[in-house]
Formats: sequence, structure tokens, C-alpha cells
Amino acid sequence: MPRNKSQDQIARDLEQTAWNLLVQSCPLLFRGRDSYGFECNSGWFDIIATLCHDIEKLIAEMPEIERFHEPQWGGEFMYGIAQVKEKYGTLRFYMHSEPDGAQDLIEAAEIASSKTCEFCGKPGEIRRLSWIRTLCDEDYEAIRPPPKE
Repeated sequence: MPRNKSQDQIARDLEQTAWNLLVQSCPLLFRGRDSYGFECNSGWFDIIATLCHDIEKLIAEMPEIERFHEPQWGGEFMYGIAQVKEKYGTLRFYMHSEPDGAQDLIEAAEIASSKTCEFCGKPGEIRRLSWIRTLCDEDYEAIRPPPKE
């Protein structure tokens, strides 16, 4: 008889499905990929999804010829994500090349992440633990070490 999945596993599966749907909804930004390894927690999903869709729109509005490197540089598609991760408690969103206007969008997303809990998406602040994280009060209390006696 098959075992039932735990609620935690169901939640992880749903999160992975959401990330995969994001990748599929931005085919220019995630060109040639069915999935992508985001190196942060799902509390920033809305920030990242908005950013991806906004940059996707910038790329889609460009003439197609401008989306590719010159032939002497390989003629390959030039706008794609290199890495999405948490670093020093905030979002980092790196691209191989950025279309005009993308840097302002990326900076706004990074600022928003510094005020949003990386775990749950509620309002948060940067907390210094063994690792710098942006956390809400509830998640901070759940993971912070007990006070020394």
C-alpha cells in the first residue's frame, strides 16, 4: 500500500511546481531550460516572479535581432539568468547581459527582499545569526539560538 506524503513534502512539491511554472512562463529569460535551481527560499517567490515577468517583458519588446550577440561573439541569445540566490540576507539576481531598464528592476527587487522574510514572505528585517537572513519575527524566533546563560 502506498504511503501518504507528509504535509511538509506536499508543501515542498507545491513550491517546486510554482518555481517550475515561473520558469515556463518566462521562456526568453530561462531560454532552453525546463527548470532552474533558485538558491533562496520561497518567501521571496512573489518578488522574483514579478522581477522575472518584468524583465521578460523588456526582452519581448526588443526587436528580435537585438536579443542576440553579434556573430563574432557567437551569435547566441544574450539575455538570460546566470544565478538567483540569497547573499548577505538579500536577493541577488545575476544575468549574463541586462536589457535596458533591467538594473533598476533588479535593484528594486533586492531592496524589497531586505524587508521580506525569505521563508514565509511576511514583512521582515535583516537578522544576524550564524548566517545573515531577512526574517519575520516568527521565523527569527523559530531558528535563533537560545540565549546563553
